[in-house]
Formats: sequence, structure tokens, C-alpha cells
Amino acid sequence: MGAELANYYEQEFGQRYREKNKGADSDAKRIIANLSEDTVAHQFYFIEDNPNPLGEKENMDRNEQDRSRYGELHERLHPVVRNYLRYFGYYDIFLADLETGTIVYSVFKELDFSTSLIDGPYADTNFGEVFRTAAAMLGKDEYAIVDYRNYAPSYEDPASFIASPVFDGERKIGVAMFQMPIERLNHIMGERAGMGETGESYLVGPDSLMRSDSHRDPERRSVVASFHDPANGKVETEPAKA
Repeated sequence: MGAELANYYEQEFGQRYREKNKGADSDAKRIIANLSEDTVAHQFYFIEDNPNPLGEKENMDRNEQDRSRYGELHERLHPVVRNYLRYFGYYDIFLADLETGTIVYSVFKELDFSTSLIDGPYADTNFGEVFRTAAAMLGKDEYAIVDYRNYAPSYEDPASFIASPVFDGERKIGVAMFQMPIERLNHIMGERAGMGETGESYLVGPDSLMRSDSHRDPERRSVVASFHDPANGKVETEPAKA
């Protein structure tokens, strides 16, 4: 399983990663070498041995080779959460174990699936940050949100997350996390009524990078383009600085 998964990291995922990052390496060998046996098995069944192409791994409910209790639960619950994601338009939905930080479930099955947000390869990302913040919360109605940052499992595309603790009665057992959809934000900011041919509204972060796509300059000043090429994607106009 490890050998076949390593090939997936370096070939299918690695090729797409290099295409989107000007030939840069995805550091796949180091990541694979530090995955636990459980993570290798889960990623093998749900990612590498998944017959759906890259970007469509969420369409598999059950790998028939996986006869574990987890496989049974996934087959029953995955269609419910997948439909919820599609209805509300999220990029991804995750469930993580409180004590280990392990991502025990995600809809889209990117390479963070089954890794730990405490000591795994993506613990130092904004995803790990929002998990730890939500895991420390005491109230059932509390939530945490983190700003967009480049995120390796999404090919270094910018990702923002919102998270909230999960309780079983009064006992805190995990964290539910949502990867926020840029498209929905664009829909709100893209409303151009009364702005004529050239007017537009858009969001700019404290790093001068885009937080919604520009209508007038989509090639350089979309959210994804500005994060991949900050030198050409920043907005440093006087109004933005002010």
C-alpha cells in the first residue's frame, strides 16, 4: 500500500502540484515517510485505490476491498455529509478527533485525510491553527475562523477554515471544520448593480493579496492567482492601504 500510495503522491498529485506551482516539488517523499500505518491504509483505500479521477474522490462511498468497521460507517454516512456540502456550497467538510487531532473524515479526501493536525505534516498550517483553537473552546456555540493562506493539499491554493468543537452530551469529543468556498464569497462581492462598465468591489487582505476575485483583472487578481504570484497579484493602491 505504501509503495502504491507513494507513487500517487509523486505522479498524479505531484504532477498537478508542479503544474500549479511553476515546477516546484511537493515534498512528497518526506511526507510519505512520516505517515502512520493507519494513515497509509486509509489514504490507500480512499485516495489511491479510488477509481474516481483526481478532484472527484468524493464520489466513492465504499472501497469493496476495505472490510473494516470504518468502511461500513463511511458507506452509510458519507452520502449524507456529501449532500450537505453540495447544498451549502462548502469546499470541504472535516471531522477531527479531539485527543489525537486525526482527521477521521473529510468529504473530498485530499492528502490531509487521516493525518494529525497536532503532529502531522499539516499541523503548522492555518488548518492546524484553527483546529487547536476550536479544540480548546469550552462552549458548544463557539467557533474559530482563520484567514486564507496557501495550503499544500490543495496544491498551494489559498484556503480558509472555520471550526467548532463537537460535543457528545457534555463531553467534548472532536472538532468539525469547514474549508470555506471562494466561489460563494465571489458571488456576494461580484454584485455590480449601479457600478457601470468599470466599477467593482473586492476584498483585500492585510498582506495586500486578494480575498475575492477582481472582475476587471481576473488573470492576475483572482484570489488564487494573487496567492500563487504575490509580486503581480498584490493591490497596493492608496484606498487599499487606507
